[in-house]
Amino acid sequence: MRAFLLTTIVLIICCTPLFATESFEKIDQLMENKKYEEAISLLETIIEQNDENAPAYFKLGTCWFFLEDYDEAVDAFDEAVELEGTNAEYYLWLGNALGRKTRDASIFKQPFLAPKIKDAYERSVELDPTLVDARIGLIQFNLQAPGIMGGDTDEARLHIEKLIEMGELQGKFLLASYYNQEDKPDSAMIVYDSLEREIGNDPDYFNFYNQYGYMLLNQKRYDDAIEKFEKQVELAPDRANSYDSLGDGYRAAGRKEEAITAYKKAVEIDPGFAPSKKNLEELQGE
Repeated sequence: MRAFLLTTIVLIICCTPLFATESFEKIDQLMENKKYEEAISLLETIIEQNDENAPAYFKLGTCWFFLEDYDEAVDAFDEAVELEGTNAEYYLWLGNALGRKTRDASIFKQPFLAPKIKDAYERSVELDPTLVDARIGLIQFNLQAPGIMGGDTDEARLHIEKLIEMGELQGKFLLASYYNQEDKPDSAMIVYDSLEREIGNDPDYFNFYNQYGYMLLNQKRYDDAIEKFEKQVELAPDRANSYDSLGDGYRAAGRKEEAITAYKKAVEIDPGFAPSKKNLEELQGE
C-alpha cells in the first residue's frame, strides 16, 4: 500500500510541470486571441495547484490589465514580484497597472499610489537597465507627476539622455516633451525637426506627427499644424484619431466645414469615438 501511495505521489510531482507547460502554451494562445476570461480560468486552476507560481500570477495580471480591471491586475503583479523579486518585467507591468489604477483613483488616493508607481519602475530599471519600456515609464512618471508625488524633471532628463545614448528614437520624442514642459519651445522645435528628418514616411511613427502638430497648434501656427496632421492621416488613414486631430487643426484655423468633414470621417471609422462626436455636436450647433 505504501509503495502504491509513494508511486502516485511521484507521478503527480513529475507530471505537474508538464501540465503547467502545456497549460501555459494554451493560455498564450488564448491571450493572443484576446480570450482573457478563458485564460484567467486556466491560470486560476494552475495557481490553485501551486500558489507559488510567479509566471502564472504574471500572466494573470496581464489578462486583468487588458480587461481594464486594474485592481485585480495590481494584486496579481504584486504576487508575482513577491515570489520572483528579480524579474524586471514583472516590476514594469506592476508600474503600468499602478499607473492606470492611479489615473482612475480619487484625488485623495492618488498621493498614496503615485510613489508605488515610481518604485516599481525604478526597481525594473535597476534590475535591467536595458529594459526600454521601464525607463520610458519612469520618464513619463517624472514628467507628469507633481513634485509632491515624486515627479522630478531633472531625473527625467537623465533617463532621457540614457535612452538617447542607447540609440532609442523614443528618447528624442521624450526630449521634445521635456522641452515643452520646461517651456522651451525653440529647443523642442529643433528636436522635432531632427526627428522628422529621421522618421520621414515611416508609418510606425505616425503618432509623431500628432505630437508635432499639437505643438505647432499651441503656437498658433495653424497652417504648419494642419500640414503635420495631414501627414498623420497619410500614414495612418484607418485611425479615427488621425482625422480628429486634423479636424482640430481646421477648427483652430477657422475652417469650419473642413473640420466637420474631418470629424465625420473619424466617426465613420469609429462610431464610438467620443472626441469627434463631441466636436461635431458643438460645430453643428453653432
